[in-house]
Amino acid sequence: MHDYSRVPENVNLSNEYLFQFSMHPAHYIRAAVARNPSTPKEARVRLAEDSDSYVSFQLQAKNLLCEEALPRMCNRAIADFRNSTQWVDDYFNNLRNKALSGGYSEEIKRLVYFPDWQK
Repeated sequence: MHDYSRVPENVNLSNEYLFQFSMHPAHYIRAAVARNPSTPKEARVRLAEDSDSYVSFQLQAKNLLCEEALPRMCNRAIADFRNSTQWVDDYFNNLRNKALSGGYSEEIKRLVYFPDWQK
């Protein structure tokens, strides 16, 4: 990792920079954006579809999920992830728990309620 890899975690960065960093080619830069509570909603929705499981896991682990990003995350399949690691199991388990207990819409709860939800 580069010395500047934690820059996207700076809560004082502008929305413009955070959105640009959300499209960075390095997964650890995108993960840093996902951890930043100042990341704008548009960038969080973009990160919800990231092909790296670590990035998606960081987005949901920091409770930065927004209602618009959740359907995208819930409709993911294991095959969608480029780096299938332990993050994938954690991703689906944590996402189900957050979706069911986080005060989200009934549509979101229906997405994760069925045992065969994880494709």
